Amino acid sequence: MDMRLMNVVLFATILGWTATAAAAERAKLDEGQALGAAITANANEVMAGSAMAARAQDPEVRAYAMRLMEDHASANQALLNYQEQAGIKATDSRLRAKLLTDGTKMTEMLWSKDPSAMVDQRFLSDSITDHRELLRNLDEVLIPAAVNSPELTGLLTRQRATYAEHLRQGCMIGRRLGADTEQCPMEPGTR
Repeated sequence: MDMRLMNVVLFATILGWTATAAAAERAKLDEGQALGAAITANANEVMAGSAMAARAQDPEVRAYAMRLMEDHASANQALLNYQEQAGIKATDSRLRAKLLTDGTKMTEMLWSKDPSAMVDQRFLSDSITDHRELLRNLDEVLIPAAVNSPELTGLLTRQRATYAEHLRQGCMIGRRLGADTEQCPMEPGTR
């Protein structure tokens, strides 16, 4: 092991799961691991959307949650169909494990809080953060990991457009309700 790699490993160990370690892990994903991470990310959004479809106070937030639930469930079905047709198994990775942990925490938070307008704002803030991260993961990791499969690359690229629209819509609703929209793009279509 060269000295530079040892320093990166030591740094990541000392600081825990850092952005640098996460990026290094994601950069190494194979197609099965990318598929597993994409399926998990979609499942997280389905769970959060389900919680908010039941708990949202604002009708626009409820409609947004239902759209997330439907779009991400549809995306997962497409990924599962691809997995079956291509004979590629979704496999685990550190990214998938992190997504699973984060998704579980978010869903538990959404179900455990008292119903109020604040749950709408928390959901929108979390959805904005999650969709920014999902877009980043797609651009930097998942789509590049699918480079040997034009079909999966196309599928993930089409899903990316839907998720960018989710981010745009979440930012628009979040601004109206006073949610934390700091991570929103300044203009639609920008990163």
